[in-house]
Amino acid sequence: QSDDENFEPVEAYFFDPTEYLEEELRQQLNDKITLSVKVYKERLTEKCREVADLQLQIETLEALNAARNEDNLESHLQIACNRHGAKNTVETLAKLAEKEMKEWAQMARGGKTPQDSAMEASFETSPARL
Repeated sequence: QSDDENFEPVEAYFFDPTEYLEEELRQQLNDKITLSVKVYKERLTEKCREVADLQLQIETLEALNAARNEDNLESHLQIACNRHGAKNTVETLAKLAEKEMKEWAQMARGGKTPQDSAMEASFETSPARL
């Protein structure tokens, strides 16, 4: 009857093989099932933790990549400070742009920059003022 394409079962019977097992064998089977469930639950929990860690790493790398791709001086300096330390970054900037760093330091201390002094001098000696 199952070879016929139009076959539809009308009745189904449930057969529980454990009904015919001895009590000791049934207990062993239940213990084995319980142990297997525990092992697979532990594996699943471990894999879920690994997935969460990997997702966090992906988010971190995406954020770093986005920061690197920004054409923003502050983000580049932040990356440089994180990689090489703030002191090394400032020392390198001082070597690369010594004049500008000295002017900035003088201005930060409240002093005049050479540009300010030159501007004041030109203002004082301009023909309109005299």
